[in-house]
Amino acid sequence: MRTHFGKHARRLSSAVTFVGLLTAAVPASAVVQSTCPAPCTKPPKTTISVRETAGVLGGGGVMPPLSGTLAKGSSRTQLRIETIFEWFSLVGGGTATVHAAVNGIPVQSGIFGGTQWETERCAASAFCLRTASFWLDLDAAEAANPGTFLGQPLTITVEGQSLGQPGDSYTASFTADVVKKK
Repeated sequence: MRTHFGKHARRLSSAVTFVGLLTAAVPASAVVQSTCPAPCTKPPKTTISVRETAGVLGGGGVMPPLSGTLAKGSSRTQLRIETIFEWFSLVGGGTATVHAAVNGIPVQSGIFGGTQWETERCAASAFCLRTASFWLDLDAAEAANPGTFLGQPLTITVEGQSLGQPGDSYTASFTADVVKKK
């Protein structure tokens, strides 16, 4: 009996060691946190914040999109989106871009009425930070895209990319607020 038990104990010990080594070799998975975590059955009316920690950039240095939903758009309001994208750059001269969209429509940044993509360069072996502010006049957006914003849920999506640096670790977050226009 002891011999039989000893064989099973050694097999179990070997299996536990193998699983432990396998677990240690797998990178930590990203954690997405939100002020309305999935499944968000009652989206907030005015503010949502979403963040991702321990992310790993995919092929081409692309960050999987982060998204959150506000209850609905209303007239005489503006949507403000503040984003942060931080990554560790292994290679110098890396460029990071941040993009925001609402209900699939790209949003312009607040900088000089700018483009939809905000870009930043980063040094080698450094933590890099890219912030961007975007805003959307919901009345103007509805006029350009009827039936898309007013009275509809507002799904905010933020994407980032650290060009040419797949495998780099990153964190990302955004906060979106609906405010009355003055």
